[in-house]
Amino acid sequence: MIRFRDISIEDQYSYRNGKIVYAAYETHPRWGWVSYSVIKILDVKTGDQRTLQHKTRYFSPDISEDGKLIAANKVSLNGRSSLIILNATDGAIEKEIVNDSITYFSNPKIVNNKTVISVLRKKDATTHIAAIDINTGRIENITPPSNTVIGTIDVKDNRIYFTASQHLKDELFYYDLKSKQLYTLPTTGVGSYFVSNNFEKLNWSSFTANGYQLHQKETADLEWLPVLMEIFTKASNGIVTDTLHATNDLSKISYTHYSSKPYRKLTRPINFHSWRPNYSDPEFSFTVYGNNILNTTETQLYYLYNESDKTHTAGGSITYGGLFPFITLGSAYTFDRRGIASGKIKDGMNGIIMLA
Repeated sequence: MIRFRDISIEDQYSYRNGKIVYAAYETHPRWGWVSYSVIKILDVKTGDQRTLQHKTRYFSPDISEDGKLIAANKVSLNGRSSLIILNATDGAIEKEIVNDSITYFSNPKIVNNKTVISVLRKKDATTHIAAIDINTGRIENITPPSNTVIGTIDVKDNRIYFTASQHLKDELFYYDLKSKQLYTLPTTGVGSYFVSNNFEKLNWSSFTANGYQLHQKETADLEWLPVLMEIFTKASNGIVTDTLHATNDLSKISYTHYSSKPYRKLTRPINFHSWRPNYSDPEFSFTVYGNNILNTTETQLYYLYNESDKTHTAGGSITYGGLFPFITLGSAYTFDRRGIASGKIKDGMNGIIMLA
């Protein structure tokens, strides 16, 4: 155990030279619905952790080998993504790269002080792996843009390891930057994820019914198979049959006109779906709950027995939430209530109607 990880909304982290960096979830100290994603730097030897900056929205950080720079995906409130290069000491922005043709800079990895490799998503929803020049912002494609889904990547010794979807399965690949050759590693199971190559071993996880299972093999024992880039980019994912072909002739496409109208907010206002027995000393109760389709009305019917005073109560309420404030109408009726008047036990009953 090094340390309990802070709350995070993504699984990715980066390790270099005794330092772990990851993105953690934080909220505004006053407004709980305003959230942030901040970078945490953890020293493996000492277990000490520090926050690089507060009130940021940085994701998938990676630290350089010398520990001086951090690359991350910055996502603005309007959804715009950019590649951000930070000073690992004080969090100062060294460089921010924005490209109009790129909608998302995913999983950036620092190769050296000049180059970052990242999975890029374009405006047409295609993805590809690319090398980005930190100084000029120039983008050089490593794999062609395609509909093949590419997952997390890891860069080690001029090799880019990653997961990609092929024929209804997520499989392991690596691209050799020197030979320009793509390889794949056949694995068992329904998918392999989070691949990394460190300490002369290949590590990855596979999905099982009991969660992720960790796998590890010696690098020398792996049997990688070469793959043509054309086959990789054009391989069917298996979700849509290959027999369906696109056509530009719209006259051959059948269509039907349907009328539309606003959905009434009070459609089926009484719609019971659940019931619940309960005991809270000294009361036994049984409640039936209901909500309509649009969740604009909430209804309850209940029966309550008080074993202390031996009374029975039946009641119900309905709340309409289509306006502000909410309108609630409820009624409760208690019977078998007993009290002493003029030295004699009297039976009685009472009811209450509530409008809020």
